[in-house]
Amino acid sequence: MYGRIRSLFPELKGKLARSRIASVVFRNSKKRRALEGLIHPYVFDRIREELVRARAKIVVAEIPLLFESGFHRLCDCRVVVRAPRSKVIDRLLGKGFGRQEIQERWRAQWPLGEKIRRAEFVIDNSDGLRKTRREAARVWKEIEKRERSTSTHAKRER
Repeated sequence: MYGRIRSLFPELKGKLARSRIASVVFRNSKKRRALEGLIHPYVFDRIREELVRARAKIVVAEIPLLFESGFHRLCDCRVVVRAPRSKVIDRLLGKGFGRQEIQERWRAQWPLGEKIRRAEFVIDNSDGLRKTRREAARVWKEIEKRERSTSTHAKRER
């Protein structure tokens, strides 16, 4: 895999660091799609392998480009975490991202409204960690309730 990724970026001399690759792919959508074409199938295969081994009835997978990659079609339930754009930008600036870099990454994603439209649940992450944890717990309880209901229904049909 490394060799195939390396061949996509002949302009990057030396070590292939994520930040260096990002500086290319978020400015060049053709290269981004080529990289995603290599990485997404590999990642999806790994997720599928983990799901087969999972013993839990509910498995959570954090997938940054869930909808953009098409992986949402393989999920029983989709959860989107949202916050106002200004808050997200402030948080990313605090993590060392530059404004230009943030905008380039934002353009590579679906609009938040479209993701929300396709999700079963939305967690509001705009008012701090305590409230976000409460929101996540609420969603988790609802997902568990759905799982119990589905399991009970499936048993009755047998």
